[in-house]
Amino acid sequence: LGLDTDNSTLKISDLNDGTTWPASQVAQRTAGGDKWQAIVVAHRDIWLFGQQTSEVWYNAGTSPFPFAPIPGAFLEEGIVAPFSAQRFGNTVVWLGRSEEGAGVVYMANGYVPQRISTHAVEFAIQGYARAGTTITDAVAFTYQEDGHVFYVLNFPSAKATWVYDGTTNLWHERGTWNADKVEYKAWRPQYHAYAFNKHLVGDRELGTIYEMGIDKFTDAGGGPIRRLRRTPHVSVEDDWLFYHSLQVILETGVGLASPPVVGGEDPQLMLRWSNNGGHTWGNEHWVSAGKRGEYGTRALWRRLGRGYNRVFEVVVSAPVPWRVVGAYMDVARGSAVSRSTGGGNGSVSGTVLAALFSVDCGRGEQLCEKVGAHVPDGPDGVDWGHGAEYRNTGPRRLSHELRRENHDRSHDEFQLDGDAGLDGWRG
Repeated sequence: LGLDTDNSTLKISDLNDGTTWPASQVAQRTAGGDKWQAIVVAHRDIWLFGQQTSEVWYNAGTSPFPFAPIPGAFLEEGIVAPFSAQRFGNTVVWLGRSEEGAGVVYMANGYVPQRISTHAVEFAIQGYARAGTTITDAVAFTYQEDGHVFYVLNFPSAKATWVYDGTTNLWHERGTWNADKVEYKAWRPQYHAYAFNKHLVGDRELGTIYEMGIDKFTDAGGGPIRRLRRTPHVSVEDDWLFYHSLQVILETGVGLASPPVVGGEDPQLMLRWSNNGGHTWGNEHWVSAGKRGEYGTRALWRRLGRGYNRVFEVVVSAPVPWRVVGAYMDVARGSAVSRSTGGGNGSVSGTVLAALFSVDCGRGEQLCEKVGAHVPDGPDGVDWGHGAEYRNTGPRRLSHELRRENHDRSHDEFQLDGDAGLDGWRG
């Protein structure tokens, strides 16, 4: 099959001969006025994406041209980046555009486009275009590893890469760390093939082919893989909070006996925070994740000062497997504050034990959950930050406790999920 995007025609070559294209084996688009831009074959269907509309064809067995549109399989969503359309498991995913706008990622549900990008992801993608950076050069590829199916969407001009995990339905960012400029750029792998029981990826800058895997702890060329995680805004009604401690729950004691890269023998975690919503950041505070065999090590920071709207950031880059389960923070509301909340009859004070994030994606060191989302009516007036969802989950691993002045509440167990505009692990 061949697609002529200039003339919006679908062509068929001779059988097993890609050099001969008979003039009788050509179909012209008639269902839409916008030209076809991309083609994907999935489940023996031919997906033809236009600039604002799309359609699906099948083998109707007609002569001389055997393919024809499927009745009713006409989509009012086109494609903004022709190379963003990819077969994804049993369906198709692409970066869409329509008469209403562009920059939404869709997955086909049958022959109906279903939005899978979140508001945070769309804000980022459409923000590139608003800033004058093209998104039409976006390139995608898909792969499956350890039961997780990933849709990797590279924006070379915008220096960004967004990844959708079809197993968990969560998004995260990836990037190649530029130590000289102290910034992430678009992840360099841009093309993928599974061969010889390996995930092989093509470097978009050098044209080199590399092997990709979760058992690789340094980047191509021996550089570090820098992973970054930010919490939701830790705030309670914009009152002063005293941050007593923060502990990251992870597998410790996995340092290397004879590290091939500096930092592997005693892997470290770096913590810093912002008191102004992430605009500026304070000093770095480092703790150990344990040398080899030090399984009782705790990644714990104490006496973290006070603030009323703080964002914490954790960074790791040592060449070891990072398996993070979650994080807890011990926070006390200012003793001088006594305010009635909308959900109760008395004032809220004392200790708030907040589960900041929960991650266990089965990806080893590559984590893929983003948490946080604003809950206007959070439990007992507590705002768990921008973008988080709250739900009771019974006796599970994350806990939240509020003590009132007049009586004690029983413990509620909860888990944070969501589609927030927060930075996930990037590597």
